[in-house]
Amino acid sequence: MSHLRFPENTLPVCSVNGSIREILLFCKCPVSENPALTGLRFSGLIEALGPEVQIYILVQLPHGTGIKTLPQPASNVHLIPVNPDEVTIIHSLTSWTQDVILGFEDAQHKALLLYDASRLDAQVMDVLKQAVRDITLSPHHFPNFAGGNLLPVCDGEKSFVIAGADILRNENAEINQAGLIAALEEMFSRSAIIWAGLDEQSGMLNGKQPLFHIDLYLCPLGRLAAVPHLQHILVAELKPEYCLCGQNEATRNLALALDKTAQWFAAGIQGIEFQVIRVPLLIFDQELRHFGSYANAFAENNQGKCRLILPDYTPHNPQPAVNHAFAAKIQAVQQQLGNKLKAAGIESITFATDNYFELSQHEGSLHCSAKALSRKVL
Repeated sequence: MSHLRFPENTLPVCSVNGSIREILLFCKCPVSENPALTGLRFSGLIEALGPEVQIYILVQLPHGTGIKTLPQPASNVHLIPVNPDEVTIIHSLTSWTQDVILGFEDAQHKALLLYDASRLDAQVMDVLKQAVRDITLSPHHFPNFAGGNLLPVCDGEKSFVIAGADILRNENAEINQAGLIAALEEMFSRSAIIWAGLDEQSGMLNGKQPLFHIDLYLCPLGRLAAVPHLQHILVAELKPEYCLCGQNEATRNLALALDKTAQWFAAGIQGIEFQVIRVPLLIFDQELRHFGSYANAFAENNQGKCRLILPDYTPHNPQPAVNHAFAAKIQAVQQQLGNKLKAAGIESITFATDNYFELSQHEGSLHCSAKALSRKVL
């Protein structure tokens, strides 16, 4: 990471403070789908974000389409075609934009995007650079440096980064732990680093984090007006009734690890005091391959007023019958959760109505699929 030279006053794009100004989504368009309809996949999130947010969707087209441009579905939604007949694509676009890009901003709101060179091609990123405002792109080669494992909070009193400890559990012999820590300290030089899942006290389970990315069970909210001296954070909770296919030893162990994580934050870390708010983690199969976390959300905090966009896990397709059975339970959970969050002092709560039940079958959700490129702090 020593080859990187961050401009002076560059800060990470915060996970919470400020209103989102620009957001980036990735989409691989199937042969059977009209590429111009890509924005419909994200219509719930687009509506929840509102017309003031500029939304860029990088669309990987099928071979042989001959398409040069795509119509814009709305004035703030920009479809950016990546044509494999014109651009060499070695790595297909992932659905998880958050996993492959780290975002930073300088004082003039110019973006520096670090992208995972093992999962994104330079030519594809050049297409993005040509379409978006003035940005600087730089590849990195550090496995696990995913946005889902790094949650920065740029606070006026004490900035910090919640980092997933699995970053340090790297199997690449060429990259040692000291090198990883040095790279993170360079990127987040003004921030304390809080390692989640580093030991049993902080939620380690079977030698790893409870879930492979911390944004699946943690979401910082910043300081809320009702309790301004505390940093608020969502921590996933796995109650027996959230296991929609029944409990087993794996779900009980996961529930215990999440409870330990919540207790660890509630006790305070590195002089930072936290108010913990528990939110459901729904389990849709006993193998823990399909789950829905309400911690995988987008938060905006402006002077203590918090806006929260959460995934709606109600199945769009009531077939098979098990999905129909899940739907009523999920809707009841979401109703209770909305009331709980309002009581905790969160002023605006929206459930984005895209098909996050289906998307979560691939072990991700709302926050995983989108990357905030810039925020405006009031």
